[in-house]
Amino acid sequence: MGGFSYAILAFYYLYSIVVVYVAKHKGSQVHFFPVYTYVLPCIMGTIVQGLHYGVAAGWFAVAIALLLIEMQLQKEESFVDELSGLYNRKYLEFFYKQMQIKKYPQIFGIMMDINLFKKINDTYGHTVGDDAIRTVGRLLSDWVEVSDTVIRFAGDEFIIICTNRTEQEVVELIATIKKNLVEYNRMERKPYELSFAMGYTQYSAGCNINLDGFLRDMDQKMYEDKDMFRRKFETVDN
Repeated sequence: MGGFSYAILAFYYLYSIVVVYVAKHKGSQVHFFPVYTYVLPCIMGTIVQGLHYGVAAGWFAVAIALLLIEMQLQKEESFVDELSGLYNRKYLEFFYKQMQIKKYPQIFGIMMDINLFKKINDTYGHTVGDDAIRTVGRLLSDWVEVSDTVIRFAGDEFIIICTNRTEQEVVELIATIKKNLVEYNRMERKPYELSFAMGYTQYSAGCNINLDGFLRDMDQKMYEDKDMFRRKFETVDN
């Protein structure tokens, strides 16, 4: 196998890694780690082809890897909300099943709802409302850790699943997000202001709680926070 052919193979390997890098920096929360796994068989195939003249293992490995990458990307895209770039509700159902299989020490769920989102849509139009959703997706992606999973649950509701935080750290995360939003509103000066009603609950695997129950607990805690915001907003408005 000539040096030129090896150079082409190396280009394909590098291209696969670049695809991963670009996708992860477009605001998407999807992790494309399997792509790296597919590159490894390509490298092994190239080595086999280099050691055994006449065995076209390198190109065969590349063809298989590209096919697997395409299949993986299609699967990942079905789990992504196009507007926010976050995971969608379909992924939440998939992840919940993984929560039951994997033995996480503790899991917390944070549900959040954009305050006065209907007013944003009614006042500035749905295009601006879409901008708010995209902004929230980007901000939450920047503010959470890699171990946290951010999901656009429905409409202007979002969920963060924390699998590597203590309860105190979850409380601190909520406080940090609210503080960051205040700073964001001050710096960006958009026609609308972003704020969240937020509530969290702990998932206990031993309690055999279903997904609806887990969501219901988060939702109840979130609406307690939303009621506080409404009372405060009505007091200021009056």
